[in-house]
Amino acid sequence: MLLDLQIEDAREQHDLHVSHLRFRRIGDYAKAAMEATVALFIALVVAGLIALVWQAHDARGLVAEPLKTPPDFAARGLDGTVLSQQLLDRLNAMVDEANVYTLRKPNSIEGSWGSNVKVQIPDTGISIDELSRLLRGWLGHETHVSGEIYRTAEGIALTVRAGANPSQTFKGGEADLDTLMDKAANALLKETQPFVFMDLLARRGDVSSSFALAQKLTVVGSAPDRSFIPIWPTFW
Repeated sequence: MLLDLQIEDAREQHDLHVSHLRFRRIGDYAKAAMEATVALFIALVVAGLIALVWQAHDARGLVAEPLKTPPDFAARGLDGTVLSQQLLDRLNAMVDEANVYTLRKPNSIEGSWGSNVKVQIPDTGISIDELSRLLRGWLGHETHVSGEIYRTAEGIALTVRAGANPSQTFKGGEADLDTLMDKAANALLKETQPFVFMDLLARRGDVSSSFALAQKLTVVGSAPDRSFIPIWPTFW
């Protein structure tokens, strides 16, 4: 009888031990799955940061800040963001027009205010968009365009500046705002992307001015511009 009780107890102990081992195995699997999930999340975060850093390092082109405007302009729906976007629209339209003769892709042109997407990075309160801008400002090679519109005795004046270059001012009546914006866009394109502006002049039929700018770029242009100048006339 005692032997039977001992055997039954041994069986119960064995069953409990097996059950315990099974629970431990399930726990180990769950722990391994959790660790794999955490490792995958960290890998995705690191990959995302590497991608942001790479994009920031490779960032070039023109970034427009909102223009400063008189208060009554904003009341009419012409605040700094709207006018900067109109300026960018003109620049992009000229780039598209010049693409008929452009031999290489021009640098991108975009607004600095970006999108309204607010994806938050945990525990920092910094959005992905804001982090991207910080990295581009630190590692990138973008040219920031700023400016303002103010009133003069004769009407209004539009001042624009690209990076650390001297500002350029265009004056006229308030009804001439579109004309002033066109002049500012032309000046900015010529200053920031002279090779594209050279193609634009050719596209508009101003061949003499285009070749004059080409000769100037052979002396003062960037290395990529100078490398394209010798072959550029062959595409006419």
